[in-house]
Amino acid sequence: MDETISSLDLYFMTREFQDLIGARIDKIYHRKGELELQLYSTITKKVFLFFKLPSTIFLIDRKPDTEDIAGGFCMFLRKKLSMGRIEKVEQVGFERILKVIIDNKGDKFELIIELFSPGNFLLVQENKILSMQNSLNTKDRVVRGGIDYKPLIREYNALDMKEDELIELFAKSDKESVVKILALDLGFGGIYSEEICILAGIDKDSKDLSVDEIKKIHKTIKKIKEANINPILIQKDIYPFQLKSLDKGEGLDNSFSRSVGNRLIDRFSSEKIESEKKTQNKSLKKIESIVDKQKKQIDTLEKDAEVLQKKGELIYENYATLEELLKTINDAKKKYSYKEIKEKLKEKKLIKDLNEKEQSIILNL
Repeated sequence: MDETISSLDLYFMTREFQDLIGARIDKIYHRKGELELQLYSTITKKVFLFFKLPSTIFLIDRKPDTEDIAGGFCMFLRKKLSMGRIEKVEQVGFERILKVIIDNKGDKFELIIELFSPGNFLLVQENKILSMQNSLNTKDRVVRGGIDYKPLIREYNALDMKEDELIELFAKSDKESVVKILALDLGFGGIYSEEICILAGIDKDSKDLSVDEIKKIHKTIKKIKEANINPILIQKDIYPFQLKSLDKGEGLDNSFSRSVGNRLIDRFSSEKIESEKKTQNKSLKKIESIVDKQKKQIDTLEKDAEVLQKKGELIYENYATLEELLKTINDAKKKYSYKEIKEKLKEKKLIKDLNEKEQSIILNL
């Protein structure tokens, strides 16, 4: 698996999460797209259950780098779930949906994590949505507070199908190959679908299978469901067991979920640091741009002030002359038009122009 876990990955993680039953929820952290539960039990001691939308879930022994500032959704979760105990952890069908059932002093809540895009965190009680990170209102689905929670699930649970159900599915599927039926109709994804074909001895590109071949696939799925969890590192990816379809990998000491967590947590921390640096650089550039504009504005104002000061000095030096000129023009306006006044003042070198429209006089000082 890469960062995005498959339905089968979640199945094996959910098997490991059974150790969390009875664990107390000590702290809750949330920021958009990430949720972290700090848990304590006599079995696991202090651990952190971490969710990142829409891709992954994992368990880790050290606190991930999450924000301590709580928004409204986080505060609501803390109010309802803090000091509650985990009663049950289950996968919804064979989907990328995890349900954590919590008992808090007799009140039962369901914390639901949806890992299909765009992903969601929901708090449900008696099947009613109390709160969620993302609301949704489309022709296919509505998600909002106060209504029933309806998960998106397939018709069949791939791990619990009977032989005749699998035969029926193959008969009515419009997919052009076995591997695509397994990957898309049943939700195994590409890598695990190829693994099933190899283990069952079936050509993955086959279209029409015999009943016996479909039965082989059914037995293989049952065998995978019951497989022991032995986390393995193959080409930088972690799987719950060695895959025959891939190169031989390196065995890992931790649980599957912890192995995934140890691999991803440092990457997430690095991504956050890079994101914060980009945000800081963007803010710094914005500030530098503002400062640059202000400097240019100051230069312009200083030049304007210098010009205005010179004008003021010229007016002061020629005050008596200007006062007499203005009196003469104002008196002339009572008897003559602007055109006539301009004609009479042509010989006055001091006057450059009279503008009747703007009611202004331009002088040469």
